[in-house]
Amino acid sequence: MADFQVPAEIRAALVVVLSSGSRAAARLVVSNVVATWYDLSHLAIGPEAVRFISLFDDTVDVWREEDFRLVGDLSVISRWSKAEEFSAVLRSASEF
Repeated sequence: MADFQVPAEIRAALVVVLSSGSRAAARLVVSNVVATWYDLSHLAIGPEAVRFISLFDDTVDVWREEDFRLVGDLSVISRWSKAEEFSAVLRSASEF
């Protein structure tokens, strides 16, 4: 399930935070998030579609480019170290 729901007038967003202290555990986190977005994919269509946002905690260097690509195929990617971009992604969620 998502960690947060961000309501909006036009289009709400579900946010999952990906955080891990080890590269080995990071792969499991990515697999779980991919499964979550896939299971919830029916919410991303229709007039009340929800936007999916994956927020990576990149304060520890455990993520590989493949991790971003796998999750990015199903959601918008944001990084903890770029808070202003995450804020912009949340604001733009209501514009789609």
